[in-house]
Amino acid sequence: KGFTLIEILISIAVVGIIAAVTISASRSFLKNKTVESAAYEILSALSKARSLTLASKNASKYGVHFDSGSVTIFKGTSFTAGNPENDVIALYRGARITNISLSGGGQDIVFERLSGKSTRSGAVTVSETGGGGSRLVNIYKTGLAE
Repeated sequence: KGFTLIEILISIAVVGIIAAVTISASRSFLKNKTVESAAYEILSALSKARSLTLASKNASKYGVHFDSGSVTIFKGTSFTAGNPENDVIALYRGARITNISLSGGGQDIVFERLSGKSTRSGAVTVSETGGGGSRLVNIYKTGLAE
C-alpha cells in the first residue's frame, strides 16, 4: 500500500529524461525562430525602402545598408553613418548577418525611382550567433526580395 523506493526513482528518472528532451527541442526551435525573425526584419526593411522610393517621398531615393547586427534604411544614393534621418533596425538578439554577397560588392542597396529596381542584386546570409541555423535572403535586380 504505497510506492517502493525503486518505483519512485524510476519515475523521477523517466520525468528527467522527458524534461531534458523537451528543453533541448525548445532551444533548437527558438534558435531557428530567431534567425527566421531576423530574415523577416531584413525583408521588411528592403520592402519599406523600396516603397518609400516608389512613393517618391521627399522626391528622393531610399536604400538599405547591411551591417552585422542591423540594417539601416537611408535616404539618398549613399549611406552616411550617424545621419539622423537613418532608420536603424537592430536584428534580434542571437542573430547576425554573416555574409553579404551583392553584385559589385559593398553593403548597400539603393532603389530606383519610378521602377523600384535595385542597384545591386545578390544575397545576405543571416545566422545564429552560436553557429546554429542560417537563412538566405535573396535580393533581385527587380527590387524584390525573398
